Amino acid sequence: MLKTLRKKGIAKKLLWVMAVMITVSFVFWGISSSLLTEPGSISCAGKIFGKKVSLEDFQDALLHVQNQAIMRYGENFFKVKDFLNLESEAWDRLILLHEGKKRRIKISNDEVIKTISTLSFFKRDEMFDPALYNQIVQYVFKCKPRNFEEGIRGSLIFTKIYKQETNLITVSDEEALEAYKNKNEKIDISYASFPFLDYQRNIQLTDEEIADYYQEHSDNFKIPLMINVEYLALEYPKDVTDEQKTNIQNQAGDLALDLNADSIELLDLAKKYSLKIQESGFFSQEQPNLDIGWPLEIFEEALKLESNTVVGPIEASKGFYVLRLKEQKESYVPTLDQTKDEVKDVLAHIKSKELAKNKAQKDLEEIKKSFENKSNQTFDAAAKKLGLKIEKPEPFARGQYLSHVGAAPGFHKAAFALTVGNRLSNPVETSTAYCLLHLNAFIPIDENVFEEKKEELKTRLLEEKKENTFSNFLIQLRQKANLVDHIKKLKETQSGTAR
Repeated sequence: MLKTLRKKGIAKKLLWVMAVMITVSFVFWGISSSLLTEPGSISCAGKIFGKKVSLEDFQDALLHVQNQAIMRYGENFFKVKDFLNLESEAWDRLILLHEGKKRRIKISNDEVIKTISTLSFFKRDEMFDPALYNQIVQYVFKCKPRNFEEGIRGSLIFTKIYKQETNLITVSDEEALEAYKNKNEKIDISYASFPFLDYQRNIQLTDEEIADYYQEHSDNFKIPLMINVEYLALEYPKDVTDEQKTNIQNQAGDLALDLNADSIELLDLAKKYSLKIQESGFFSQEQPNLDIGWPLEIFEEALKLESNTVVGPIEASKGFYVLRLKEQKESYVPTLDQTKDEVKDVLAHIKSKELAKNKAQKDLEEIKKSFENKSNQTFDAAAKKLGLKIEKPEPFARGQYLSHVGAAPGFHKAAFALTVGNRLSNPVETSTAYCLLHLNAFIPIDENVFEEKKEELKTRLLEEKKENTFSNFLIQLRQKANLVDHIKKLKETQSGTAR
């Protein structure tokens, strides 16, 4: 069938998604069918609005949200699937279906047909192709056309609920103007900084101070759980061609089928595909081993591994990876002797921050006095008399990254809180220093540019307000549903049975 679908021109990426979907469906059915036959096992997936939800109904909802995810993300589905909570979305689907029934919302067959006929992946030569539709529904979405169409009907019900909840929402010109100002207003400031390192160099700590701090904060120096991972890497060459990329993707697909067909060892996979088993070396979430060159998403997946389980292939920016947890070191609290240097550095940093803040506060008072004594005194002149170095960044907007400040929301908040009547800030903490900020000028928005962009901005803000409103509605609806979720317990039961 894979060859047949290729000949019929279906996108290559859909084949990979199909392999993923086959896996997801089989895994869940394996759990549910087993539990249904076990004496004394939980007989339903859970409850909403006080009514039981059968395993079959939950599986049906789960299949539909998976299908929606494929349609939403297309060829990127595999990249994002591990970041989706499809089980939670399945419960939301069931809750919204209940709400739709309560509101007596009906979707006609014509509406369903019209929606399906607009989906591009069911078209050949710009026309809806019934044969192609039947094949994709059966082999990609893993259901019968009737079931797929009911899934679309449910989604259209949700669209009507969304419209009912958000139709009265509007965005005024004043709201648009305020939002535009928040993003585009700029501020011109000067600031004096008091770097922590300037004070840390001269701090002398006694052994008694270090020991006392360690006794009170020993848990802060706990060594986290460390893991060592064995892995296979199917990485793209540096200047990968489309053909090379396709070959690696196909190899990853074949490897996925081997993993899902039966229990298989990493060594067997390595031999079959002529791959080298590599080791990550011990690392933790706090201390990833960057030398191995993994993309971030692979580190995240590795930290979820359970013993003796082969996981993958996991797609990342550099290729595909198969992982197995080889060993782990449990977390522990080191002795003072083992961690004395780290304790000393932490305590010295804390004391340096106190000294920097005190000096900033003292100099602030001196600058204020200087302003009182000389009406024409400038911030620059007053600061220089105190031996302070003045920084003058380019005018910046709210949230804009400042190279000498870094990510410091408090710095921006303090800067935009300054006024013509109060141009000087209290000491503001950044990651490396305390700062005194002085307002030089506000740079207002260009009213003409705002008028040009106003309608586009209002449209975007309207969508955001609608999304937020519906999100709050759904939160309240979930609370009313009083969900009792047995799925996690069912999986734990199945896992224990398998062991």
